[in-house]
Amino acid sequence: MAKPDPLLRAGHRERLRQKFTDGKLSDEEELELLLTYIIQRRDVRVLSRMLHKRFGSAYNTMLADSADILSVDGAGTGVAMFFNLLRSIVTKGYKRHLVESQVLANQTVLENYCRTQLAHKKIEELHVFYLDHEFRLICDDLHNIGSVNMSYVYADKILADALTKGASMVILCHNHPVGGILPSLDDIELTTHVGKMLLNHRIKLYDHIIVGPDGAIYSMRNARQLGELEQYELKMSRTS
Repeated sequence: MAKPDPLLRAGHRERLRQKFTDGKLSDEEELELLLTYIIQRRDVRVLSRMLHKRFGSAYNTMLADSADILSVDGAGTGVAMFFNLLRSIVTKGYKRHLVESQVLANQTVLENYCRTQLAHKKIEELHVFYLDHEFRLICDDLHNIGSVNMSYVYADKILADALTKGASMVILCHNHPVGGILPSLDDIELTTHVGKMLLNHRIKLYDHIIVGPDGAIYSMRNARQLGELEQYELKMSRTS
């Protein structure tokens, strides 16, 4: 005779799968269903609630740093590895899309790629995206790694790499591991400096994207903070 299951595990996991099929899973239940494929011999409802309380959703858990996941009681190395693997798969998928399609035609894909690359990082990184004349990604270059709140920009190297790679356009992207996503005065000044240097060689700096620690995205272009570059480009076109 089968022993009673006080946690109702036998039918609970099947009900979760059915709710997923029906499109009725909550954020917390998504986490729980994912965890059932990692932890098969233990009830995972408590762990899913704790991860949800800490990170807010399965997606945010995927973006989280391994150490942060491991700090949640009950989340071992297998759980951290699983979510890191998910992030790696998703990031590669976004990057493939950016290489094969017109990156600027889908701002959402671009922002999600930036988010999966940088939201979980504990120190500041600056990435430079070089695009061809059809706005497809040539490469994502990790330009520099800084400290918790600072990374350096080498404008001459960005220009040299853009010319070498035959780029027609450049996008800057960096993260703020702590604090908000608003650009600092240095961020704005450096963006303008790099943009003007590129424009002198008919290469456009299209945007500078900042990723916050929670995955929030700030676009200088959408915030209309590239006006000085636009005026500079217009002036150059009139004198050429």
